[in-house]
Amino acid sequence: MNTALTPQATDVLLKQIPGTDQFAAYSLRMNTWLAVYDHYGHLLLNQAVPVCNPNDVVMSNDPTGREVITDASGNAAYFTLPAHGQTFYYLFYSDDKRIRSGKFMVQ
Repeated sequence: MNTALTPQATDVLLKQIPGTDQFAAYSLRMNTWLAVYDHYGHLLLNQAVPVCNPNDVVMSNDPTGREVITDASGNAAYFTLPAHGQTFYYLFYSDDKRIRSGKFMVQ
């Protein structure tokens, strides 16, 4: 796993830890950050995402041979959002460029 490649959308993963209000952000690449906003646009979190331990990652390869993260555990940026039923927005970025973004809800 080449951690020095420029991060792309397939290099990051955001998932909720089952049965909790806790989330984990994973990355296969260095210099990856996560920002989380509430539905009003207020910044709630801006945190560096550590590189995953290769032993804790499930990966596949895209047609060019680049690694794609499909699941992970272990080394991550963990955070808690206890506001049930609200929508939040996330942004993975590196060097002031968006890698991946989306929205999620705490169930």
